[in-house]
Amino acid sequence: GRAARARVHAHLGPAAAAARWAETWPRLVAAAGGGTDPPPSTHPETPTAAAIEPEAPAAYLDTPSPPAETTGPRLGGEAVVETAFTPRYPNLCRLDVHTSTFGAATTTPLEVALLDGGGTILREATIAPADVADDAWTAWELDPLPQSAGRRLRLRLGQPGAPAGQGAAVWTSLSAPAGAGVCVRLWSRPTRAEVADVAMSLAPGAGARAARATSPLRVLWHKGLHSLRSQGPGMTAARAYRYARRWLRAQRPR
Repeated sequence: GRAARARVHAHLGPAAAAARWAETWPRLVAAAGGGTDPPPSTHPETPTAAAIEPEAPAAYLDTPSPPAETTGPRLGGEAVVETAFTPRYPNLCRLDVHTSTFGAATTTPLEVALLDGGGTILREATIAPADVADDAWTAWELDPLPQSAGRRLRLRLGQPGAPAGQGAAVWTSLSAPAGAGVCVRLWSRPTRAEVADVAMSLAPGAGARAARATSPLRVLWHKGLHSLRSQGPGMTAARAYRYARRWLRAQRPR
């Protein structure tokens, strides 16, 4: 009963554990030779100034990264790393690359470029050394790319200012669709209608795909069902009201 629980708490609770630690600690210090400081590290590390997890509050996560499994070859000199991907949404606005500087702050910038399937450079930039993260995400904010949805793109990274084999490296994953792919995640700024369109294109079953290809009314019906499941009846009703008002305005003679 209650008395038994009180006895257990008195003998095994936090206060009892603290008392036992107070008795044990002097013996541990004596066994360690009297010093309480940890031994010096034989491999001193210098953390980078880059944020561990940069925020993207105004963007929509387009494609998540596969799990990081191993680092690729280090950059430097003429070495470059490339990876290909296909965004789901328009207005691609940011790329995050999982980089590693092996515990040391890099002193040379990282050069990045976004190319189309034919090799034409669409966007390019230089990331300052302080923004290259160690075992974390290095973020590249770029001007939104309007026609990015469903488009095969390539990301190229290099660090020509670093000696060959002594630059940063990128984390890769064997779980990527192409195998041994670079760990990169994509951010976009689609409209709500564009998000719904992509959700419809990814919906399972041939019925939704057939409806999308044949009847705008059936597409609207499926969008309503998706909104009802994801946002509830209130938001769905408000969206239906806005659709109806726009449709009625479109029917008026000009």
